[in-house]
Amino acid sequence: MVFDVAGNRAIPAEVERERRRNKTGSLLALPPSAVFAQDVNTMPVPKIEASAGYAFMRDMSKRELTGFDHVNFPAGWYATGAFNPTDWLGLVGEAAGNYRNNVNFDLGEMLETPDLTGLSVGTGDVHLYSALGGVRIFRKFGRVVPFGQVLAGIVHVRTTETPSALGNEFGLVVEKTTDNNFGIQPGGGVTVYLTENLGVRLAADYRSTIDFNSEDRNDYYNALRIVGGFNLQWSPR
Repeated sequence: MVFDVAGNRAIPAEVERERRRNKTGSLLALPPSAVFAQDVNTMPVPKIEASAGYAFMRDMSKRELTGFDHVNFPAGWYATGAFNPTDWLGLVGEAAGNYRNNVNFDLGEMLETPDLTGLSVGTGDVHLYSALGGVRIFRKFGRVVPFGQVLAGIVHVRTTETPSALGNEFGLVVEKTTDNNFGIQPGGGVTVYLTENLGVRLAADYRSTIDFNSEDRNDYYNALRIVGGFNLQWSPR
């Protein structure tokens, strides 16, 4: 039995060192977020958000004589910014781009003549850019934030058509066109907070684009997009 100068029972040095090692080991066993960061489930809704990542698009329209109907656009990107004036409403702006190169113009498919299938009159490159704005409704459940939104704005299309040898025989030449159209894009998704300032987002939307420059007033096309990326949020409410 060991006593201090005041006559109280003292803890042996070996026992005290073991106690400190156990306490330190318990802290090190916890994830950094549990030791240093605020519980993400209790974090307030941020005032400002920014998200960016990959965007896949599929043209869902049937446009005859173009070769662009039901075409996938595997290359793409998106970037959004949002201001949340309340804990359920956001004002959103989005810029995005989708690309598809070497779309084949099959003569049989374009003319709906099976005997001509496999004869290519050329290829086309299509680049679409959009600048949209609108509103977002969301609800935070712990670290998970589902949302729905409606955006509208300008969709810019750049097309380059390059004829094949057969296309040259038909008198086709290289043709480059640009077009500005109006698009409406409802959609929704979910954001999952990983930390106080970082999250991941997965969303989908359905864009309807109206071509005001066409002589056909019913000339519009639809596209389905799936996007995924990282989300930054700051300035909690």
